[in-house]
Amino acid sequence: MIRQSALKATIAVVAILGASATVGQPPKPAANSLLVALENSLVELIARAEPSVVAISRTSPPREPALIERSLGNAFDDFRPSGDSGATTTVGAGVIIDRSGLVLTQYLAVREGDQHEITTTDGHTYSATIRGADPRSGLAVLVIDPKQALTEKSKSSSAHGSFPALRLGQGEDLRKGRFVVAIGNPYSIVADGQPSASWGTVTNLAQKAPAGVDLNNAPGPANDYRTTLHHLGTLIQTDAKLGWNAGGAALVDLNGDLVGITTTASEIAGHEQPAGYAIPINATIRRVIDTLKQGREVEYGMIGVSFGQALVTGPTSSVPTLSMVQVLPGSPASQAGLTSGDIITAVNNRSVRDIDSVQLAISELPPETVMAIEYVRAGKPATASVKLAKLAVPGKKIVSTRRERWQGMTVDFATALDAASLLQAVSGDGYDPEGCVLVLDVEEGSVAWNGGVRRGMFISHIGGERVKNPAEFYNAAHKLGDKFDIRLAKPQASDAAK
Repeated sequence: MIRQSALKATIAVVAILGASATVGQPPKPAANSLLVALENSLVELIARAEPSVVAISRTSPPREPALIERSLGNAFDDFRPSGDSGATTTVGAGVIIDRSGLVLTQYLAVREGDQHEITTTDGHTYSATIRGADPRSGLAVLVIDPKQALTEKSKSSSAHGSFPALRLGQGEDLRKGRFVVAIGNPYSIVADGQPSASWGTVTNLAQKAPAGVDLNNAPGPANDYRTTLHHLGTLIQTDAKLGWNAGGAALVDLNGDLVGITTTASEIAGHEQPAGYAIPINATIRRVIDTLKQGREVEYGMIGVSFGQALVTGPTSSVPTLSMVQVLPGSPASQAGLTSGDIITAVNNRSVRDIDSVQLAISELPPETVMAIEYVRAGKPATASVKLAKLAVPGKKIVSTRRERWQGMTVDFATALDAASLLQAVSGDGYDPEGCVLVLDVEEGSVAWNGGVRRGMFISHIGGERVKNPAEFYNAAHKLGDKFDIRLAKPQASDAAK
């Protein structure tokens, strides 16, 4: 097994020797040995990692021409099927992260309703299904079905159901100058089982996906903080050549651990070109992956505040400040005592300097997390303990594990609405700032439906017990058994009739 320290030492010595070599003199035998050792180490690393990298293809059902035309002009249309009935198109790479056949890839590589195929480097092709897809992280997990082999070669070996998997690494430990290896190119995998590989260094960290680059097919401007985490500043930048359509490929460290999933994000204004970008496998993304592996929706936190940024001019300099412009009634921030005009300085001991950094610090954590928010009010510093609610995420969330249902209805956090709808609900009569849950869906003809419950309503009590989140709702519901006893949050007479 390759030792990271040994390989790094080899690279360092080679660099020193190369810099000090006299022009025109042949390299010394020692230098040759070190170069060969470096070469062998990289060859071995790539050979161990590349069987875990796969190609992903999709077959789309017939679509209306109008739908196809509306997709024109998107930066990633080259990676999507043309819309022809029965046409199978290679759309990206993926990485096997579990021996059972779980494949991690970028969100843009999957589409609900399409048939997905996985081609491995040994030439086997299998059917795959979406286990889960999350537009905010830009990631998706597919599961290979070894019993659904699509080639004769695959059928002969599909029964074992064990696939070579890469171990998830610690992307948060990466630093500028660290060596990484990129392995991808799904077209080469399909053609001859030979994914492209290159190595280089980490050149920057926490880069922002550029405005206008679509990482999740979500509506609205791509630089809106509600679109993806990566528009807030999370991406790894590397000079390792990724190649065209390398989205979903592996970025591994010198231990062979997966530290990033490459993206198809194009150039970032003001930074070096050419450059490649990857989503880091850090604590936040590992939580995302664990949730997607279970087929559940990935949830992100919010405190219910809009922020404004300004410069406070002093005697010698100007200091940027982040103030709370609006605090939503009944929101986590409001319940914690925060108010408009408070100046936020840190989140969980992490300094925040602009709107993007504070939104990232808050939204990368799940709902119900209790976090410390440091702020200044009237010149005096203070700290508030805030329990997060749920942020509404634009884009199609794909899950394979069904939500819990009671009496024909499912519920969610009251804040699981887009910003405009949430503000409208708060200013209307259907939302209870003391605590309530949102009705996501109601089966027609069910007990809840016959009781007048409709999608979009808010429920504040069940069995006389206040419910502020889905967990409290279902716990209270289980106590009732078959009894149906709910209280709508300030119901409007017209709601029940809809």
